[in-house]
Amino acid sequence: NPDYGIPTPTLVSPPKGQKNGGNTKIGGIAPSNLEIALLKQYPFDSAVQRMTVVAKKKGAQYYTVFVKGAPEKVASFCRPETIPAEFSNLLQYYTKQGFRVIGASAKSLKHGMKWSEVDELTRSQLEEGSDFLGLIIMQNLLKKETYGAIAELHGADIVTLMVTGDNIQTAISVARDCELVKPDQTIIRVVAEDSNLGQQLSVTYSLPESETASIIQDTSQMQNMTSENYVFACDGKTFNSIRTKDPELFKRIVHRGKVFARMLPEQKIELIECLKGLGRQVIMCGDGCNDCGALKTAHAGISLSMAEASVAAPFTSRNVNISCVPYVIREGRATMVSAFASFKFGVAFCFTQLISVLMVFYIGTEPSDNQYLVVDIGLAAIPILLIGNTAPHDILAKRKPTRHLLSFLPMFSVVSFLFFQTIAYIFIWFYVRAQDWFVEYQFVQDLYPPNTSYEQTNIFLYACAASVIGAIIFSKGTPYRKPLYSNVIMGVWAIAASATVVFMSLYKSQDFAERLNFKIAPHFEFQIIAVIGIFINFLFCYFWEVYLLDGLMFQTVLPWYKEKIRGPNLEFEHLERELSNSSVWPPLGKNNDIKVGLPGGGKYPGYPLPDVAAGLNNKNQFGQQSGSHISRKDIFSKDSSRNLRKRLSGNSEEASELLSEAFENPESTPVHINKAKLIEDDDKSEIIRKAIGELGSKESKMLSDPFQSAKDRRETQC
Repeated sequence: NPDYGIPTPTLVSPPKGQKNGGNTKIGGIAPSNLEIALLKQYPFDSAVQRMTVVAKKKGAQYYTVFVKGAPEKVASFCRPETIPAEFSNLLQYYTKQGFRVIGASAKSLKHGMKWSEVDELTRSQLEEGSDFLGLIIMQNLLKKETYGAIAELHGADIVTLMVTGDNIQTAISVARDCELVKPDQTIIRVVAEDSNLGQQLSVTYSLPESETASIIQDTSQMQNMTSENYVFACDGKTFNSIRTKDPELFKRIVHRGKVFARMLPEQKIELIECLKGLGRQVIMCGDGCNDCGALKTAHAGISLSMAEASVAAPFTSRNVNISCVPYVIREGRATMVSAFASFKFGVAFCFTQLISVLMVFYIGTEPSDNQYLVVDIGLAAIPILLIGNTAPHDILAKRKPTRHLLSFLPMFSVVSFLFFQTIAYIFIWFYVRAQDWFVEYQFVQDLYPPNTSYEQTNIFLYACAASVIGAIIFSKGTPYRKPLYSNVIMGVWAIAASATVVFMSLYKSQDFAERLNFKIAPHFEFQIIAVIGIFINFLFCYFWEVYLLDGLMFQTVLPWYKEKIRGPNLEFEHLERELSNSSVWPPLGKNNDIKVGLPGGGKYPGYPLPDVAAGLNNKNQFGQQSGSHISRKDIFSKDSSRNLRKRLSGNSEEASELLSEAFENPESTPVHINKAKLIEDDDKSEIIRKAIGELGSKESKMLSDPFQSAKDRRETQC
């Protein structure tokens, strides 16, 4: 390019059609002749959490480096004097609102530098010493389908969690908004740091400040802090530290984890592998190249994009939302149940025919070719092909289907069905032999088809009925599939096959009897009783399969057996029992963020919401409005004090130290409240003293009288 003296792969300029000139200041209109060449790019990489470009404006004598990425990462290589004093507080404020925040910086290289010199600089040399430009705040509203999909998954007791590269405060806010974290669950932030020696891991369990404020403000949720209904949130750094240095703790964090933020692609893979190792069946949803490894590692990966992720994932959704997840689960369960049904029907059909043939072999006869044709083609071909054609049920059931084909219930179902059909064969065998008109079968050697027989005719009819009964009862619908009649072809076959069996049992014709090698009973009353026996057989088998096995055994007896007798089987079940029975873990430790109350007025000072969120985010992030009052009973109940006493790590001295820090540590609270204000709010201070009296077995003088010091103190107020 003659304007730049080097090749220019990318040129950017304002849209065509704008008038020349204009205000070129920030927020104004750029001149129409502005042109910038992007000469070198470092694409965004999750490992470094930023993207860098080297650019040059047309006519300029210098090159400019632009960087965008995670705000804390961008700020780490910017000149300190260019970073605002309130950078951390401002970033925390916007991320707690659920906004996506990106940091931006720029650096002008020396005038007169040649491109060859610029090209030789490393990335760190290009970025180091940049000027911090500001924060780019974006709002990515939740899709309306997200709420229904997550509610449906939770209604089926399916665990959901979030794995993202975003800021952890943003992730927690979004998880709360979409109810990925249920309203009755408390989020505990996990932070891990290496000790001074580097060999021991220091882990802190704390409540995020916004989480604490919401619990204290909404007194109906105070019980959350006293129950075991808590979940964890951590970032990628903590995730990696715990994984490498404390594998047992890592399993507990993963088991109760709900929000994993600032996660690298390889960390997403490690998370899924740990979940699989705990015995979980994992579905992963992703839409970017950073998710490809996790999509491939999960048991089922669903790509929400037609780009790179769709190559790695076995499923790709045309709709860019997670509404497909419940459908995939319902479809998968229906497929597995259909496979089990086909197997059970195939086994039942083969063995019922075998038993019937063995019984007639006893008297020296066998079915004719036409009888085999009727059974194999007319009664068996359609079910074995179409029994799995039933669509999944519209409702995602809580109870998971049986996972193993050779487990107790599927095998017991098949064996009991064969037992009942054998009893039916024995009944009709002896019943026909008990009739006055019964004639013994006469065996003739080398005669085919063999002589007709009353026993063989009725055994064959009952074997045909067994095929139809097995196809119907093994094609059950709810809770995983739609009813049998929704499978139109299978439903029509069931009606036609039932009518065929009844027709063959009642129809009297010499030509019909000769074609099927039947010996029809001379009395019609016997045929009616035989048909009634078939209906009784069907009703009993249907009741046994649907109500006793699937209803009583599967829904009631088997869960009771697993809970009361067998106990936990998979590793995550052992972990859940262990954590549920523990009242002292996780310890809300010494360096925690639990506040005794809320800052005065409840407002976060000085930070307006961006224009894009005006009117959309009027909720108070840190508590109540000014002038609101919470009674002592609402804030410090006996249950909450007992829970805090249990979860404080260490002895009573550490408990006193923690509460002392709530008054004295300048970093523990965000605002100043002077002594005069505290005296005005004497009733609120009385609440603090009462709470301290309940929690600490050894009170320090400082805690007994928070007004001893003449210095201005930073304190929280209830």
